[in-house]
Amino acid sequence: MRTVAATDAVLHACQAFIMLVTLVDMLVDAQRGRCSAIEIATATQAFLEMFAQAFGVDEMFLKFHLILHHALTVARYGWSPNTMALERKHKSILQYGVLNNNLKNYGGAVLREVPNKSLHTLDTAPWLNMDVGLIDPRLPSKRLAACLTGFFGEGVEHFTAYSVRYNAFSKCSCGDLVAKRASAGGWCVARVLFPACSAGETYVALQPFELQAYSETYSTWREAGMPFLADTDDLLETLIYSVRSGVATVLHPLSLTGA
Repeated sequence: MRTVAATDAVLHACQAFIMLVTLVDMLVDAQRGRCSAIEIATATQAFLEMFAQAFGVDEMFLKFHLILHHALTVARYGWSPNTMALERKHKSILQYGVLNNNLKNYGGAVLREVPNKSLHTLDTAPWLNMDVGLIDPRLPSKRLAACLTGFFGEGVEHFTAYSVRYNAFSKCSCGDLVAKRASAGGWCVARVLFPACSAGETYVALQPFELQAYSETYSTWREAGMPFLADTDDLLETLIYSVRSGVATVLHPLSLTGA
């Protein structure tokens, strides 16, 4: 066993280590709201002062600054979120943000990695999917499946979803009000009950509305009539609206008014 003389430097180093362990324990407890921001700030200050006394300020690096944010986080939220999942974020920022004198290798790394990351994002980003049809389709519930079988008969495969994209730039979801192409010309309002796909054909179940009043920029509609199925090609716009006392006030989209 090696014996180390208890010099001031050794004592300060041991005290700095003990204060660091204490601070880590407090941060773990803070995840459950058992440590206050003042207690964490006091422990952080004590550790930094003891480390500087034991090893000197020149031995401190970026991580020593980062621990100063823990107390502010606890003061803001009342507890300390576990940030281990964000560790890679710091590495990515430092990779492109710190001073690097080896510009040849650095430039090559940027040219390789930045386009690769961008191309991967473009390839996998869900918001770039412009395919028409159900979004995240799933099998219908037993009750809905029985209802659809009553419409289409046995032996037909059915899918449903919360949302459907009816053209490359527009989608609607359950509960939305939509402008539908009217059989007599123009457009009318209906509420989306659910979108579905049966035998490869996509459609929506709609609750019709009846026009109450019409102006240049908006109109009012009230629910009336029985639900029906409509082809997604008949959907024109997803509407902006408000509902009060069963009456929906719809803002007219410019694409339908020609204003």
